[in-house]
Amino acid sequence: MAALTDPDAIVVSSTSMANPDETAVVESNISVVNALFGELLRSDEIAPDALRSYYVDYFYAQMMNGGFSQFVYNSQWSPTVIDFVRTGLEAMGATTELAAFHKGARFVHQAGERWREEFLATDYFGANPYRDSYNEGLDHSPFAQLQVTNARWLRAHPRLVVATLDEMAAEVARRGAALPD
Repeated sequence: MAALTDPDAIVVSSTSMANPDETAVVESNISVVNALFGELLRSDEIAPDALRSYYVDYFYAQMMNGGFSQFVYNSQWSPTVIDFVRTGLEAMGATTELAAFHKGARFVHQAGERWREEFLATDYFGANPYRDSYNEGLDHSPFAQLQVTNARWLRAHPRLVVATLDEMAAEVARRGAALPD
């Protein structure tokens, strides 16, 4: 079991662990990661598995709201985000979701950089000739359980640290103060 001060610890609240909604732990991790970003920590200064969970949840939210095209558009197809999503899905054993992610990624790469740049330069809503192409042939139903998969992976993670809200706030502040900005 990891210690609260372990830089690779995934820190979640004790209230999220006790919540009957098992996915509350994902929201708790998101809160901690957002707080760390708020303290100006960079991605390489935050536990990689905390970021994997964070970005898999971002991917899940985009897929459930607007599909793969929305994920591509809102993430700007950032290599950092793409890598965390891919490795997060792999780590969680989300094989169906990972296969769909790879299918979408193949389309992005086959369509090419110019197509992607033109898509990202458009208004997502309204007349957008690119948007529907990114969603074509992708079944979004496998993603419905991704948040539960993410939560179960976090709950069983060997580096998970359960802390009180006060302990979490103190640790976020400590980490922020420990790094020169």
